[in-house]
Amino acid sequence: MLIVAFVVGTDKKVLRNHIEVPVKVNAWVDKGVMPLVSALNEFKEVWTTDSCEGKGDFAYVHFAYCGSAQEFFKFVQKLSTKLGSKIVSDNEYRFTLEWVAGSERPLGTLVAHRGIVASLSNAIRQLAFSCDHRNQSQHGTDGTELHSSRGHRVLQRSEQ
Repeated sequence: MLIVAFVVGTDKKVLRNHIEVPVKVNAWVDKGVMPLVSALNEFKEVWTTDSCEGKGDFAYVHFAYCGSAQEFFKFVQKLSTKLGSKIVSDNEYRFTLEWVAGSERPLGTLVAHRGIVASLSNAIRQLAFSCDHRNQSQHGTDGTELHSSRGHRVLQRSEQ
């Protein structure tokens, strides 16, 4: 069987003769954003692709969704609505979905004030545990290999 796949981080298609499936793995991420990365990865359809605790007041997590663009929109809309009833904030977090030119799949971003990362992460985790879409992985859900945190590079240098 011939499978068409996308190269992560690009819009390039690659022909493969095997089926690929998403898997959640541990990754080095900034300590200040780790709770958000971990919480979003509790949803089996979500995988995080990049994160940063930020230099200023805001941290961010980019994430993708295993499903159609319409399903991704519905997921983010439902998550945002449910969080609105759990988190009292004055625009201290926001979700965005964007399609990069030529891309067939959107990318989601969660931007949050660093002061509410813990409470927002707890609320997201509670929602993940209360729905059918929770990640059931036995191997952990603390991120993916695609994170661009500096911690991984520092560790590599210290091992040399």
